[in-house]
Formats: sequence, structure tokens, C-alpha cells
Amino acid sequence: MATPARSAVLGDGGLAALLACATLAERTRDARKGLLVFAPGTPEDALRLAACRRQAGHYGLDLIAIEPLGHIGWSVSERCVGSLVHAAHAAARAGASELIWPVQPGSSDGASWPDVDQMAAQVDRALLVERLVSLDAPDHGMHDFRIRTPFLDLSDRQMADLATDMGVDPEMCWWWSDDRDDAVTERKRWFEALRSFGWQHLPTTETGARASPAFGNA
Repeated sequence: MATPARSAVLGDGGLAALLACATLAERTRDARKGLLVFAPGTPEDALRLAACRRQAGHYGLDLIAIEPLGHIGWSVSERCVGSLVHAAHAAARAGASELIWPVQPGSSDGASWPDVDQMAAQVDRALLVERLVSLDAPDHGMHDFRIRTPFLDLSDRQMADLATDMGVDPEMCWWWSDDRDDAVTERKRWFEALRSFGWQHLPTTETGARASPAFGNA
């Protein structure tokens, strides 16, 4: 009987990637078959990589941190596609037949559906990169390669609901206690969504978030 191929998560240290890791660990009996791929390319790379290490270690996934691409002068869309291609090829080389891309655009108010145009663009990117990497799948002993986007159409509130239901620990996310603007923005975004599902945390201090994860009624 052929050995089942591995599955991989494209990780960025965020909440969506954390949920993808938890989901993969649940359905992967042999932890060695789970893989987390980190593709650098943002100002928070060190924080994100550290978060990916925490998430991979917690869920028993192998971690691959691939070499950064030359993103200087690239647009956001170019960086997105470049990192996706780079990560998909790395996953295929490691024996994975699918890459879970936990992209989740969210919405401006956190509760409404994400922008339809954004979702369509990400679906197109996933399909095109999937087809591109599938062309080389035979070189890795596979018939094809898949890219899945399980959270693409979920709002922030739906993600928070899922996080609460699965009992994941957002303290493993890159934005948990850093003071830079991007981290503060992400922390505010997710704390607001999580509170509506029973999330409780200590007030932030002037030097950053110092919170204790807890779910339940106040």
C-alpha cells in the first residue's frame, strides 16, 4: 500500500495559520506527515518565524523556513504570489501533495463577509499556482498538487468562533505581545472578535499586551 503523502500549511504566525495547524494535527494521525512552511517577506519576519516555531512545536509539525525572495520593489500582490509559489514548491519537495493556504481577507467591520473581489483574486492565485506546481509534481513522485483555502470566505467573527470552539491559544501568534504598529493593529482586530465569544484578557500595558488567555463567561 502506498504511503499517504504529507499535507502542509503555509504559515505566517497568525491566527488563521494557527487554526490551520490545529486542524491539520487533528486529521493527521502520524504527526510526521504534517508540515508547516514559513515563507519570509514582511518586516515582522523574526516575530512570525518565532510564532511558527511555537505553533509547529505545539502541534507536532515539521517546520521548513525557506529562503527569502528578493521582495524589494515588489507590490503586495507580487509578494503574495511569489511567496505562495515558493512555499508550494518547498512543500512539494518535502513530499506534500497539498498546501493549506490559510488566507483570510476578513472584512472592514469584522462581522460581514469578506470582499468578493478579494476572495475571487485569491482563488485565482491559488488555482494558477496549484496548476504551476502540479506540472512538476511527477518530479516529486506525485500525480498532482493541490492548494486549499479553507478560511477564505470566513469573517473575523467566524474565525473567532472557530478558534473558541477548537480551543487554540492565540498567545502563540506573532502579534501577541509586540509593540509595533502592525502587531497592535492585529491584536486589536482579534481581541475584539474573540471577546464576542467569551474571550477574556487583562488590560494591555503601555509596553504592550500582557494578557492571559481564557475562554468562558465573565
